[in-house]
Amino acid sequence: MALAINLRDMKHLLVPPTAIDRRIATSAARHTNPLIQDFARSMTWAADTRILGTLVAVGWITSRGGDRTQRLVANHAAVSLAAAVILPKILKRVMDRTRPDRVVVGADRHGVKTSGQPHDSFPSGHSVHIGAIVSALSWAYPKKAAVFLAVGGVLAATRVAVLAHWTTDVVLGLMLGAGVERAARLVSGASRGDAPALDKQ
Repeated sequence: MALAINLRDMKHLLVPPTAIDRRIATSAARHTNPLIQDFARSMTWAADTRILGTLVAVGWITSRGGDRTQRLVANHAAVSLAAAVILPKILKRVMDRTRPDRVVVGADRHGVKTSGQPHDSFPSGHSVHIGAIVSALSWAYPKKAAVFLAVGGVLAATRVAVLAHWTTDVVLGLMLGAGVERAARLVSGASRGDAPALDKQ
């Protein structure tokens, strides 16, 4: 008889924010305003599952008419993103961490809105997605890796700016995403042979 594990029944592991987390979040809450919040929220949408999923799906469909290398890269991006979407959902079921927008924001919220479920702060799903996609793109286009890392870092930082996540949620999320991408290479076939280096073509 198979053993079924229901994640809903698992005891939550409480993960409190660090002192540095609190200092950064408190500073962000003190120095923000509605304009900054609206701008940061509009930027953070770029790492949303629906946006990235659509872009990866379009890339995958388009790659079917391309060569083997293009299909490999598209397959790898799709597998990496799928794994990066699933992992945070599992971790959020197990780990309980209150979002900073419920902790450090006072009565005058300065435009800060509430994000998602109150105790789903760790890890930042957006950051896991970013880490996986940036790692995959850096593998395919090594000459542009610095650009991908810079853009990914800015997008991930918006999750701290809007007080949806603590800094460690974002940093560890990026690391988890990069790790997921590396593991996905075993499934997508990207681990066989050298990186395609599409920016050399």
